[in-house]
Amino acid sequence: MLKIMRILFIICAPFALQAQDGKLIDKSIYTVDDSVWTWIAKSDAGLAARIRDSVDFFKITYMSDGLKVTGYLAEPKAKGNYPCIISNRGGNRDYGMLNPMSITYFMGQMASWHYVVIGSQYRSNEWWRGPGRIWRNRSE
Repeated sequence: MLKIMRILFIICAPFALQAQDGKLIDKSIYTVDDSVWTWIAKSDAGLAARIRDSVDFFKITYMSDGLKVTGYLAEPKAKGNYPCIISNRGGNRDYGMLNPMSITYFMGQMASWHYVVIGSQYRSNEWWRGPGRIWRNRSE
């Protein structure tokens, strides 16, 4: 039995270990709305100023399994090589999806600590172009 399992592993492993294509299609500036900055400043003015002064935000689109997926990128404004945090959100569908507050507050705060932070929407959120499907913010 162990021999059969080893053979199956050797046959199946290359398929399971295949990386996503991950091709970045678009990277555009993500402008944080003033209402988000106001809300953050009400709870911590120093944090709001630190994020605003030291972090750039971008909306990205990349390929995954041949499908376009939307994500967000927060990176320090200062030039340099930084470690990366992949921010995997919890929830499903709309629950827990990245929104202007989570992008700015959570991703921005981590980026202000000198990290590049990347977070993705699930394929059913925002712009997802799957076979025969184009959705934008499910309410539209």
